[in-house]
Amino acid sequence: MPALPGMPLSATKATMDTDDAQAKLAGNRPKRCTESRTLESPAFVDFIARLRNNTLECDAGGKVLRLKRFISANSGPKVLHEVLEALTENTTVEALYIQNFESGFFDEHLVKLAEVLSLKRIWCLNVGENFRTTLGAWKQFTEDLKDTAVSHMYASEHHFIGTDVKHRMKAVIRYVLCCQKYTLYSWCL
Repeated sequence: MPALPGMPLSATKATMDTDDAQAKLAGNRPKRCTESRTLESPAFVDFIARLRNNTLECDAGGKVLRLKRFISANSGPKVLHEVLEALTENTTVEALYIQNFESGFFDEHLVKLAEVLSLKRIWCLNVGENFRTTLGAWKQFTEDLKDTAVSHMYASEHHFIGTDVKHRMKAVIRYVLCCQKYTLYSWCL
């Protein structure tokens, strides 16, 4: 057995023996991973299937999706990715509450959310209290909002303090709202 860098062979063997003993003590069970259990649970699989095929019974006849009613607030990134992926196929959800997923919502989820929103099916969004996102990701999200139908939105301001991001978001949403009104009433012309 080769020595680990910076460790004599005897110390390496002792470390490996300790690791083996701990593995036997744990019954050679893998570490618990609540996220993989969630992804494989029949309830979650059913939730995702119903979300994809528009048969999910949520508020307002399926139009308002409050994610915390279906998944835990400490859901991990893979769980949220599955939800966002399913939303790309859903055509009934118009209002999305995807707030306060501190353990699982990261920059890549803002990118995926922007992709979902670009389908222009969701016009109301609560994406607050997702603290593991960066200012750079929020700036990109603000730019991406131009290509959505979002006219009502809440996002936590802790990322935006001392920046113009909040004002830019408001301007983009006002622009989107103005374009929606023009599109809605253009048939009158």
